[in-house]
Amino acid sequence: MMPLVFFMAPHDPMMEKTIDAMMQAPHNGGLLSNSLIYRYNVNEVNDGLSGDEGTFNICTFWLVEALTRAGTSDPKKLERARLIFEQMLG
Repeated sequence: MMPLVFFMAPHDPMMEKTIDAMMQAPHNGGLLSNSLIYRYNVNEVNDGLSGDEGTFNICTFWLVEALTRAGTSDPKKLERARLIFEQMLG
């Protein structure tokens, strides 16, 4: 959300590292699974609720927008945003 509300520039090195960390698989400490984002790492956090946690669509859309904003200087991020968006729609 930080680049979306102009709290931090999408090209800020800390934001880019945050996006890169989120895009790791949950078993690697990240939040991305099958091009969908979890609200939190279900392998690392015990929320005290029974059942499984699913991915959270709005978080995936926020990632797509953050990647799109960061992609103005990095075509690979823009392409990744497009692919995640298309898979989300599917």
